[in-house]
Amino acid sequence: MKRSLALLLGLAVLLAALPAAGLAEDTYSYSMVMYNFGPLDEEPVMEKYWEEKYLVDFDLVYAEQSSKQDQINLMVAAGEIPDVLQDINAASYFDQGVIGGWTEEFFRENAPRLSAYIDEIQPAAWSYAKYDGELMYSIPGFRLYNSVAAPIIIRVDWLEAVGITELPKTIEEYEEAFYKFANDDPDGNGQKDTFAISATMLPSIYGAYGTFRGKWLPDGDGGVVYGDVKPEAKEALTTLAKWYKDGVIDPEFVTGENQGGYWAISHSFLNGSVGASGMGSFYHWVDATEFPEGVMVGRMAAAIKEAGVDIKYEAGYPPIGPSGASGTDKANVTSLRTHFSAQLVADEARFARLLQIIDDMMMDLDNSTRASRGIPGETYEVIDWNGAKSIKMIAANNTDAINPMGAAAWFMFTEEYNYDFQYMAYAQDFAWYDKHIGPEKNIGYESAIYGSLPSQSVYKTECDKILNEGFISIITGEKPVDSFEEIVSAWYAAGGQIMTDEATEIYKRQTGN
Repeated sequence: MKRSLALLLGLAVLLAALPAAGLAEDTYSYSMVMYNFGPLDEEPVMEKYWEEKYLVDFDLVYAEQSSKQDQINLMVAAGEIPDVLQDINAASYFDQGVIGGWTEEFFRENAPRLSAYIDEIQPAAWSYAKYDGELMYSIPGFRLYNSVAAPIIIRVDWLEAVGITELPKTIEEYEEAFYKFANDDPDGNGQKDTFAISATMLPSIYGAYGTFRGKWLPDGDGGVVYGDVKPEAKEALTTLAKWYKDGVIDPEFVTGENQGGYWAISHSFLNGSVGASGMGSFYHWVDATEFPEGVMVGRMAAAIKEAGVDIKYEAGYPPIGPSGASGTDKANVTSLRTHFSAQLVADEARFARLLQIIDDMMMDLDNSTRASRGIPGETYEVIDWNGAKSIKMIAANNTDAINPMGAAAWFMFTEEYNYDFQYMAYAQDFAWYDKHIGPEKNIGYESAIYGSLPSQSVYKTECDKILNEGFISIITGEKPVDSFEEIVSAWYAAGGQIMTDEATEIYKRQTGN
């Protein structure tokens, strides 16, 4: 991965003394609802560590991830708005006055290292973090993981069992393999109880036909179009309906591949129901047997090992369609993770203090490593690996184990802290990427616009329902493929046209057209 942070490193050295010299001695308190992997200990040791370091009080408020938005809405309705909020509909909350905005100048003054980092990595991110191009309402962060598209994972032991010796590439080659997975007893148990795919492989089939569900894509005329309503989506549905009718797709695909627990676990793949999956991100599939003990194992790879099942898999190619199109989901490297209440932003001294702390915590490598991994010498250590620094976990090798102490993501104000930390923390993951994926398999669809739409809180739920229910009815044969146009018309009428107009306006503003 490209690395160009000489300027940033120089600034980090020059400003290393900032916490001691630049932070006020007044005691401020901050309530925070952050991304997390589960409940906290009664007295989280890392919360105490940062309080003592920065002479402030942090109140970490636990909200379960799957219902976090609802819980935050209740807090807002009760007038108990946290100072720091993550996982929210930022556009809606900004319009309501729940979260606040501030000037770029104010941010640069109080977070100089973060500002230099943004300037170095992606200057355009400043515009992403501004509401209507004016006040900032979040802090740009950058996630190396998002430079890799969602994986295609295929059981090579099943391929071998049905007589296929090379990974499929084209949609025709995938179809051949998938029909064999469904019909030729790849698990060798003498029963017809296997399917080729379930829910998470469907996106790559749309990608093979030149579109992608749930993303705004350039329309070729200076605007954008929702991927679901492009004519190419009908072509993908035609293929999927055929596969479903022929028993290639798991009939339970509507319920998904995960039956509880960590979201990126494909139980359908784990229990041998399907032979291909697009579940999770590439790092969830990293097999730690290739690396030193203590590396944070990919969650899906760990689940396979814990289950004691014999599964041989490999990262596959996104299926190439009739026109040469292909791709899976690819997120934007830039991320807006954190927002601040209007009350906090209005209190300039308290807000400035928090920005100074964030600047130091996110941009100092030692601070970032502690915030993410916990206590050096107790939960992790930094080792030399493959000619570079890497992190080896001591106590456990997953985020669930360090989350209760207030590590993992509890103090992750910007996406994945900084690139120096990410290069060190994920060295083995990207080594696995280099070996098993590489550029030829890293093909994805990115959204043409960044951020949420002003009216999506009004229209998106109903519009998504129209598309989801309509597409499922086509795939399962309840409705004919030709009902696609009717579904698209209903989507536009239910608010899709309004959202399209808003998305096009944002696209033109962000691209300078």
